[in-house]
Amino acid sequence: MSVNANPETTVGGIFWENATWTLDNSPYIVTDTVQIPENVVLTIEAGVVVESALSGSEDSMFLVHGKIVARGTADDKIVFDGGCTATGFSQDPESYGSSFFVTGGASDPQLILDNCVIKNGNRFYWGTRGHLNLTNSELTNLGLTFWGYIGRSQIYYPGQDVYIQNNLFINTTGFEIANLNADVFIRCNLFTENRGPLVWNTQGGESRTFINYNSFIDVSETVLRLSTLDDNVILDATNNYWGTTNTGTIDSWILDGNDDINIRGFIEYSPILTEPHPDTPTLCTHIEVCGIINSNTTWVQNNSPYIFTGPVGIAEGVTLTIESSVTVNFVDYYLEVNGTLRAQGSNTNKIFFTSDASNGQLNTPSIRFRSISTSWNEQTGSGSIIENAVFDSVGVSVSGVSLKINNNSFGGGYFGSNPVSVNEGSNAVISNNTIDGTGSDSWGVGIDCGGDALICDNIISNWITSGVRISGGSPIIEGNLIVNNTGSQQTGGGGIRIDWAESTPIIRNNTIAQNKVGINLINGPWPVIVNNNIQDNTNYNIYVQTNNVVGNPEHAINVTYNWWGTIDVSSINQAIYDFKNDFNLGTVTFVPFLTEPNPEAIPIPEFHSWILLSLLLTTTLLVILCRRKLTKTSRQQSYLEPNNRALLKTVFF
Repeated sequence: MSVNANPETTVGGIFWENATWTLDNSPYIVTDTVQIPENVVLTIEAGVVVESALSGSEDSMFLVHGKIVARGTADDKIVFDGGCTATGFSQDPESYGSSFFVTGGASDPQLILDNCVIKNGNRFYWGTRGHLNLTNSELTNLGLTFWGYIGRSQIYYPGQDVYIQNNLFINTTGFEIANLNADVFIRCNLFTENRGPLVWNTQGGESRTFINYNSFIDVSETVLRLSTLDDNVILDATNNYWGTTNTGTIDSWILDGNDDINIRGFIEYSPILTEPHPDTPTLCTHIEVCGIINSNTTWVQNNSPYIFTGPVGIAEGVTLTIESSVTVNFVDYYLEVNGTLRAQGSNTNKIFFTSDASNGQLNTPSIRFRSISTSWNEQTGSGSIIENAVFDSVGVSVSGVSLKINNNSFGGGYFGSNPVSVNEGSNAVISNNTIDGTGSDSWGVGIDCGGDALICDNIISNWITSGVRISGGSPIIEGNLIVNNTGSQQTGGGGIRIDWAESTPIIRNNTIAQNKVGINLINGPWPVIVNNNIQDNTNYNIYVQTNNVVGNPEHAINVTYNWWGTIDVSSINQAIYDFKNDFNLGTVTFVPFLTEPNPEAIPIPEFHSWILLSLLLTTTLLVILCRRKLTKTSRQQSYLEPNNRALLKTVFF
């Protein structure tokens, strides 16, 4: 045995003792057939790569008289790469053509392969008397031709039952089987682009071969075949999916006694599956989409990811449904909704919206709802909704329609646009989302609202300009945690920016903290700001800007009944920029104020790592929602009676 562990491990020869190939020493380069004697076990860890450097076309990577156990995982498969010359696992070093695995010997050799990738070689397996268990693996580009001989894998006289289940075979030759005393189970596999028979049963005896619940896709030539050598072969091929129910077509893929009188057996294949068995793997493909969707359509996980090759539109009166676990890559394009979009994942199986957006581009890809699209109706549960989705550099824009955006996360960077934009005349419910500006450019805000939205129970953080910008309408902003937004008074930013004289937002029960500016009031807005925790903002808690609000009582700004992180009047006053700082501005009235934090607002995290904000939101909201007595309907009502709230103390001066 030879081993050289840095920077790669070369292996070959006889392993006289048990051995483990580890991920740390991967890749393993096979320079000579690795031989495993009887009573010796070779264990291969998940994620290991094994590559062939064999020079001879008849060399096998492994000769197994003992046992190989190679168990990968779905995320860390073990890779065996034959380099287009080697065969894999063999029992006979003098076999025709190379093999990945050859088994044999006086005892009962065992080969256990799970979650492996076996590719680029001749036959996968040449086995006599051995036990093979091949599951959850991918086999591609196998069965090279030498001197006119096609390298089929061979299962000869196994000592135990053989299991080949839940595998994907692409562009491979099949198995030649001679089983006298053990059964062979070939179940729930996907075979596509075959070269020659996928199963050729040559000898039977007391045993049987079961070929059930497989999918045969894009096959040609003969798929199943019996031999003329034995009239005692029993092959059960019922309950397979052939991609067709045309028995004439299926018959053309089967070679048995119906085709050659020298073959004395017959292959029974009825009943036929009309769709793939749910336990059978599917091809890892994708769907390219572009243009207008003119009929009701569902995007499903099995066809995911869906990749845009141009702008995509949903026509008026048409519904696009996106199922859980689907990934949609917008690349550089957008989805325009004139009909209905229902994108509903689950708490455990999200929908993923991604793009190729990068800093410096003009606009981040987005989902754009137009005024003729179908509004969300909470009572009937109908209309457009986006729920339980992950947005990675993809935004949502709403124009003149009602939309529900619930329990999503937005991140990954936004450039020249915003994750959520509600335009004039729109009415959206934006609830329970995490909206993170990390990596975005200097223009973006978390939520840009010019309509009558309900913005509640969100975490909005790390925006260079503003967490929320109000540019019109009468939105309700309630129960949010708005933190660590770094826009200053000079840039017109802050936790919340309100910059339209006719905008009348209601801002209540929020925690607005650790921003550079808590609330930035521009151009004379008339907000209702009550029962919030507005504290620990670096520059100012409230900043009044522009001369549209002149210094007289008629233009006083009422921010009473809020908690400011202190009960010291002078400290509260110093954190407010108004008439006392610039006589062209109005006066901010903050007395009476709360003497303790509002318990219905999300508390400020005691740590400064915003990575854990989503966990904080989940746990905190459960507590808050249990304590709240208000229903969703009551959120639409005025909330200006703090004296009726027993938990909130006020102080008058």
